Amino acid sequence: SKRVLCMDFVPGVPLSRVRGELQRRGLAIEEGSRAEKLFGRGLLSALTEAFGVMIFEEGFFHADPHPGNVFVLPDSSVALIDFGQTKRIGYKFRRQLAELVVEICDNDGKAEENLPFEKFASLADKQGVKFFPDAKKECAAALALWLIDTSRTTLPGGYVSNELSPDCPVRGVASFPRDFVLVCRTTLLIRGLAMRLGVEWSLAKAWRGYAERSLGDNAIEPAKVAAAPLIAFGVWTRPLAWLWNLTRRMKGKR
Repeated sequence: SKRVLCMDFVPGVPLSRVRGELQRRGLAIEEGSRAEKLFGRGLLSALTEAFGVMIFEEGFFHADPHPGNVFVLPDSSVALIDFGQTKRIGYKFRRQLAELVVEICDNDGKAEENLPFEKFASLADKQGVKFFPDAKKECAAALALWLIDTSRTTLPGGYVSNELSPDCPVRGVASFPRDFVLVCRTTLLIRGLAMRLGVEWSLAKAWRGYAERSLGDNAIEPAKVAAAPLIAFGVWTRPLAWLWNLTRRMKGKR
């Protein structure tokens, strides 16, 4: 409320300090190793599931995702902390985002010349994304693939996935709607983690089920009430347990 702030203690370490915690426990993990990638897949799966539920099913999500707000707990589960910045997104925008996810999945594997650039441009326009006049016709498709299909190594129209490059598709965007910006913070977190851990991860494919349910005939807009308790603490998995157990087995074979 305006006068009372309720908090809970999360007994874990932020993702940014997991490697140091493992070393403190005597579990040194080499970068790029099988153990690191195994941990990465579990972590990405947990975060993808959590945000899939929050964005597509609840319409209320953690809007400040970064490695410092992702905690690994002693029981090996993963928790999101610091819900000081959250966002409620409307039914219309969620359906538009779901359409984009399904469109990306439906065109997976297609050659560049066969991609429906006009359809991607139309979806971007419906979401309120505005492009500069000199942006290429492929910009909307390249932007969608860059943000949501994190497994792609090449983008159409000569665009590249390096956000610091002048050829990144985001350079062709004049303005984003606020809802889209906050959702993109989630996709960029997952994209960054996948690249850092060397794990090929398609967020679009992982979210397709949530997107299709959001577009289903039985999908209804939830009542505008406080988010369910489930959302206040996310959806968890146990990736770190796999890492610790695998590392111990590997050390035992030496």
